[in-house]
Amino acid sequence: MAHESFELILKQKMKRLMLRPFKYWKAYKVGLINKDGELLRKPTHNEKQWYTVFEELIRRIKYFFLKYVPNKGFARYELMRRFMKGFVYKVYESSIIKEEKDIGKMIYEFTKTNSK
Repeated sequence: MAHESFELILKQKMKRLMLRPFKYWKAYKVGLINKDGELLRKPTHNEKQWYTVFEELIRRIKYFFLKYVPNKGFARYELMRRFMKGFVYKVYESSIIKEEKDIGKMIYEFTKTNSK
């Protein structure tokens, strides 16, 4: 029961961050990221409340989607939605993703299998 409620909260937060433009993130207002999602500087101890590890992970995923997936309007957001649906389960199955190249590889494999 608790596992399902945690998963629901995780999905809702992930969906909110993925669909909201970077300029509306709290980290953008503090000056940690720019409007394209690029990290400008590392957060200080006081700024870690505005930019958590979860938000860093979502920023990396979204940044790769915006950079490498062609902009086809609804198609990009549908691909993001499908990716989010399976991503929560992959995090439970594997270790925490720490490298940007791991996220890029996951997105490449996902786009390759879902482009048909």
